[in-house]
Amino acid sequence: MVRVKSPLRHKKIITFPPFIAVVFSFLIKGFPVPEFVLGSLKTIGMTVIPLALFSVGVNLRFSKVKDRLRDVSAVILIKMVIAPAVFILILLFAGVSIDTPYLSAVIEVSMPPMVLASILVIGAGLDRDLAVSSVGTGIIFSFLSVPALFFMVRLLTA
Repeated sequence: MVRVKSPLRHKKIITFPPFIAVVFSFLIKGFPVPEFVLGSLKTIGMTVIPLALFSVGVNLRFSKVKDRLRDVSAVILIKMVIAPAVFILILLFAGVSIDTPYLSAVIEVSMPPMVLASILVIGAGLDRDLAVSSVGTGIIFSFLSVPALFFMVRLLTA
């Protein structure tokens, strides 16, 4: 019998802070948590988004976007154009009327690549430039693509 070594490192998954937080939250679900603890956690949690954006911003170099324009364009095209189009087609073929909840789902699908995903890519030692460039370019592209998608869906369902 041949034993294949798993590329996943179980220790890395178990020690991943978001995983620990999820497990811990399930463990304390039935217990009352004091208000001062919740307030402290809320204050700490409010620092996450600025730190994540700062981390990505420090790594963003628009010269790298020019070097990797083809790859970044492919990521943006798939994430922000093809995926929403497929989602809309599935909804239309299923006969779903695209009202507010479905429209918000369409808009969510069309959002730029996640900042957290690029942080995970950087932490895993993968292609830092592609991840960060995709997030930066995607945010800029979303200023045009999300409103355009919104109005196109409204025209299709009118």
